Parts: sequence; C-alpha cells; structure tokens
Amino acid sequence: MSRLLSAGVVALAGLAACTNLQSTYQNEPLVAQVRPGMSREQVHQLGGAPLASVPRKIAAGTCDDYQLGRSGAATTYYVAYDASGKVQSTGFTNCNGFEHAEYDRANPDHGGY
Repeated sequence: MSRLLSAGVVALAGLAACTNLQSTYQNEPLVAQVRPGMSREQVHQLGGAPLASVPRKIAAGTCDDYQLGRSGAATTYYVAYDASGKVQSTGFTNCNGFEHAEYDRANPDHGGY
C-alpha cells in the first residue's frame, strides 16, 4: 500500500511540475501552437531547427529535441513524430526521457527501461 501511495505522490508532483512549465512557457510557439497531426515542416516553421533529431526506438518515427527559454531559465521540450512525419506527442522532457516513458507504458511489468 505504501508503494502505491508513493507512486501517487510522485505522479502528482510530476503533474504539478508539468502544469507549472506549461504556464511558464505557454507563449512559446512550440507549446502554444504545435498539435498532434501537424507535419514536421510545420513544426520547424514554428520552432526553427531542433537541437537534435533522433530516430525513435520504441515506435517508428523521429523525435526532435528543443530548448525553450534562455539560459538560467531554459528547459527541454520534445516533439515526437510517427512514421509518416506527423506529430504524435510533445512534452517537457527530451527525446530520451520520452522514449523511457513510452517503453515503460508499453512494458508495465518490465520494471523500467
């Protein structure tokens, strides 16, 4: 029972951090305007060239890493594309963090990436 409670506390803390980041960076074009289904070209028009673009490991497609904000107040942000080059998801982590979370969701009994 204490493991379940601990997991709940961690999940709520993560949600609070994500909500805070969402409000802090809400005016950044990548956060405000990129939506699932958009093309990679549309994303690059809004956000410019990514810091890195890597092939996805868990599902077919690619993932772009961006840095939002300026030094001292910057955070990482990823945009993941499916095999057809359309946005699948975005979030406040890097592509590696997204891949770990995607692996854990696909393999809940595995115990981690």
